[in-house]
Amino acid sequence: MEINPISIFVLLCGIMTFGLAAYAWQHRTTNSAGQFAVFMLALSIYVVGYSLELASSDLNTMLFWNKIQYVGILTFPSLFLIFSIQYTGYEKWITRRNVALLFVIPFVFLIIKFWDESLHLIYASAVVDASGSIPLLFFSRGPLYLATCAYTLSTITIGYYLLMQKRRFGSVLYRRQTTIMLAA
Repeated sequence: MEINPISIFVLLCGIMTFGLAAYAWQHRTTNSAGQFAVFMLALSIYVVGYSLELASSDLNTMLFWNKIQYVGILTFPSLFLIFSIQYTGYEKWITRRNVALLFVIPFVFLIIKFWDESLHLIYASAVVDASGSIPLLFFSRGPLYLATCAYTLSTITIGYYLLMQKRRFGSVLYRRQTTIMLAA
């Protein structure tokens, strides 16, 4: 590990995100706070994993931390959507079946990611790019890379749409809260 200013900054962001998760978890009896806490925990796994990837200098270590990141990368969109559904008052949509369906695609992609060094479905190839101020993981996209992006973007877009509708039609208090969430 080679600690550098960029990895430290990203790590601090991850710690802050984890702190938000812990704070929200302490207030989980408040509407949507529990879902927000779990969503922020997934986001902090992604950010902390990325900071440790940035602090790494060899390919195997970078790929290890990249796999850890993917736990957060692949779960936070579904968790964000669940939070958005809960926050906007559509709790009836949150059934065991629907939650399980939301996590089928991320689970399959995560299994693929853990064996991707031999499958080459998400990253066709990966190397260390040492030409800049810090070594970075450089990869070429595999055939499923865009599918992971499409799932992530579509899930987050649906969550944002729900939040925008809540902002548009909600009370003044909800409009303020939702505006802050959308801006963040």
